[in-house]
Amino acid sequence: MGSNGSSTARAAWLASIDAVYTLFEHPTTCALYPALARKVASAVGLCEQVLAEVGEAHCALSFNGGKDCTVLVHILAAVLRRRNAEQGTRPMAALYITCPSPFVEVDRFIKFCVDPVHGYNLQIVAVDGGMKEGIRTYLNGGGSRQEQGKRDVRAIFVGTRRDDPHGPQLEARSWTDKDWPRVERIHPILEWTYGDVWEFLRCPHLATSESELPFDRKTMEEEWGTTGAGERGVPYCVLYDQGYTSLGSTFNTRPNPQLQQGGKWMPAYMLKDASHERAGRINTPQTPQPPQ
Repeated sequence: MGSNGSSTARAAWLASIDAVYTLFEHPTTCALYPALARKVASAVGLCEQVLAEVGEAHCALSFNGGKDCTVLVHILAAVLRRRNAEQGTRPMAALYITCPSPFVEVDRFIKFCVDPVHGYNLQIVAVDGGMKEGIRTYLNGGGSRQEQGKRDVRAIFVGTRRDDPHGPQLEARSWTDKDWPRVERIHPILEWTYGDVWEFLRCPHLATSESELPFDRKTMEEEWGTTGAGERGVPYCVLYDQGYTSLGSTFNTRPNPQLQQGGKWMPAYMLKDASHERAGRINTPQTPQPPQ
């Protein structure tokens, strides 16, 4: 296995990020993955438009380690590299709205993604509360990284999909409601389906070789809460390979019963009926959290 920080592993990781563009720019890959290529091209186009219009310094990503924002961070990383001709990963402002009693594996995966060498170089700020109060705290300069003044963030990229609970009424670009902190929410994968998400995360075109992983598989899973990557595609939280299809708090999230087979749990990408995506979530009167 490649060692952390090795030039080979680093080059392979950056190639996986850059492959987001060749997925839809190269005729061969377009022919292999036509539907996915169109959706990736649309998502990239929206990201490019917003970054050019609003400015990188005034944009941030809502990131909580879930599958949807994992798709989004990989796409955004590619856009930022293309815009700036980066040699590495471009630093990316990110907001992590925490939930009560988070999974240890999720926190480990987020740390993996934060890393500037084997991750996405996220300048992440963790804040408590739901989306509304979390955004307010973040814009006011609060959170795990305190600022002297307010953060001048005008647009936040969010991995919400149309089939999420609050997705039907959204548009690709939606300003927050009047009683919310004033910021534009950007939804590059709004029209993606559950199947699209997993097709992207496990797309062979975004894969590298197993020898180019930054750590061995056991270390990746146990210490970093991370699976995927290497020949499996884009890195994602290890819980998704343990039967979880939608992540929340430890007290309201269980493996999806639709994936139970012979006393074991199949991985999330094996779910056949996407309408059961949230079947492992237990209804509790908690503050709504960003989709995962």
